[in-house]
Amino acid sequence: MAGHADSQNMISAGTPGYAVSVRRQLPIDRSMRDELYWNLKAQNAIVHLGQKQGLNIISYTPSQRTIWDDKDPQTNWSQASLLSSKGHYVIEIHFDAYSPHGSGSGLIPAINRPLNTVDESLAQSFGRFPRLFRGGLGGPLRGIGILELGMLQPPLEEKLRNIETRAQTIECLGFRVVNALVKGINQSPDTAGSARLKTYRSTSPGA
Repeated sequence: MAGHADSQNMISAGTPGYAVSVRRQLPIDRSMRDELYWNLKAQNAIVHLGQKQGLNIISYTPSQRTIWDDKDPQTNWSQASLLSSKGHYVIEIHFDAYSPHGSGSGLIPAINRPLNTVDESLAQSFGRFPRLFRGGLGGPLRGIGILELGMLQPPLEEKLRNIETRAQTIECLGFRVVNALVKGINQSPDTAGSARLKTYRSTSPGA
């Protein structure tokens, strides 16, 4: 899932990014915040590359960009609750806000289930946030693992905005996620049937 795909024009619409907020550049797409634009690009890359690697992976994107009722069945939250209840692993792609507002890359794992080897693999690749980050976010409470790919600021944001480096940057991020997913899926659980996981710390990761 792409973070903020159902909350445009709301306070929770996602970060506009350093280029728009600080440098006063135009948004990439006037119909959405820059974060959602890059979330969607990364989502598509991850699903495409994941399927090429043989992963049973699909995407979900709401048909509306602004859904005020968070209980509407089309929202990411509603779809995640349904999928998670059926045992599916759900992640929502995000880019964190620029410094000093953002915390950096990392995984905020779902709260409604035990940690697993995929959580650990993503955390090893991107960093880890506390499970109860900010007291427990709405997504993780409903079965979404929130994956912050990086802060939407230079140099990452410049590479995304540069037409010559954009595709390669998105592809590199996609490969990083897919490789972590494959590693996590292939990791063997211990004899008790639960994954060997490091403790999620109570401090946020760096950029």
